[in-house]
Amino acid sequence: MRVPLTLLLFSLLAGATSAFIWGFNANNGVVFSALCAVAALILIVWPSGLRPGKTVVIDGSNVLYWVNGTPNIDAVAHVVEMVKDAKLTPIVWFDANVGYLIGQHYLGPSQLAKRLGLPRSRVFVAPKGKPADAHLLKTAARQKGRVISNDNFRDWAEQFPVVTSQGFLVKGRYEKGGIYLDL
Repeated sequence: MRVPLTLLLFSLLAGATSAFIWGFNANNGVVFSALCAVAALILIVWPSGLRPGKTVVIDGSNVLYWVNGTPNIDAVAHVVEMVKDAKLTPIVWFDANVGYLIGQHYLGPSQLAKRLGLPRSRVFVAPKGKPADAHLLKTAARQKGRVISNDNFRDWAEQFPVVTSQGFLVKGRYEKGGIYLDL
């Protein structure tokens, strides 16, 4: 968010300076500055290329257990691919203990992003001692997206009433050797 804001401020300053020195002439930097300012505004409205309504937040700590009830990062990676195939933007949230569930040590967003085939900017790990639930619900609400999880988030319904909206929660399951989503 800092880069687009800096670009916007710089563009406005450059345009104002150009107009002050050379006047409002289409052959000078005013037009170019205006175009840069518009581009910066677009980047501010749609940060990280996320498209409101096209974002799906995956409850990684829930999906992790979908295959035979044991933690399996491949289940999350498979759901990520399904979301991408549906031309939607996946964001994944995990509880802080995910590294200990699938390995021997803490794993941060960068390591998990590599395993999931996602950019670092779309994988998050909740702070130690805090569940990812509030973070993923806030992300989904902010992006006007949906959540993939078998959790009903009843404990969070008062703070996030959107969890009771039809279609907000997308359920999934593992059966007959595959993962299925109710997209």
